[in-house]
Amino acid sequence: MAILLRRICYKYTKCIIASVLIAFFAQIIIAVSFFPSANDNLLKKNGYVARHEAEVSARKSSFELSDDEDLPSSNKQQNKPLSLLRVEELDFKPACDIYSREAISAIHRAKTQTCKQEIVNKTCLIQEGHFYPENLPNYCPHNRVTYGKYLGCYVDEKKLRLLSGFYGNYANTNSRTACLDICVQGGFPYAGVQYASECFCGESPPPATSKVSDDSCDMKCPASTAETCGGYFTMNVFETGLTSKC
Repeated sequence: MAILLRRICYKYTKCIIASVLIAFFAQIIIAVSFFPSANDNLLKKNGYVARHEAEVSARKSSFELSDDEDLPSSNKQQNKPLSLLRVEELDFKPACDIYSREAISAIHRAKTQTCKQEIVNKTCLIQEGHFYPENLPNYCPHNRVTYGKYLGCYVDEKKLRLLSGFYGNYANTNSRTACLDICVQGGFPYAGVQYASECFCGESPPPATSKVSDDSCDMKCPASTAETCGGYFTMNVFETGLTSKC
């Protein structure tokens, strides 16, 4: 009888201990999930907030911004120190006001006044838009070909193009000169404009059998309405001044 009682007590004792442990851990989980800890209060006090609490950076609240990417663009510009050219270090008067931070830094780092003045002059040309030439010289052999020489109006075919080296469609900027310059940059000897906005470049001249009256090329160029830029499957063709060997 005593043995039976001990077994019953032992069995119920284990159940009671297990129940106590389960209740204990359940209370811990509930406390962590629903009640703020000291660390949470400290984080909030220092400005850190959860993403669902505010639409701000996850690193810091909007009251204590420290990263440039958290700042509005206007604040970024205000916080950056302005670079000013120290004119008193120069023995010449700059031809223009220098605004570029990189140029000012280069001028200050230059060792001689000659070098400083060269940087200033180049910077002024860049700021005024005169640094790069409008036209580049052509040193390729001409062999009696001329830039912009008009060859005539030719009938084109959709499946067999007169000029097949390059094609571009420029609804607002196409003109005879614009297309010629594109073909020159690509190294093509021939350029052609068609259907007002289309530009073609090619290696071979169009066949003489495809030539028609200039009246067939009757569509105005978008960028130069005084000129015609081909027509419906008709093309004004020009020499670019280059040869196929260039």
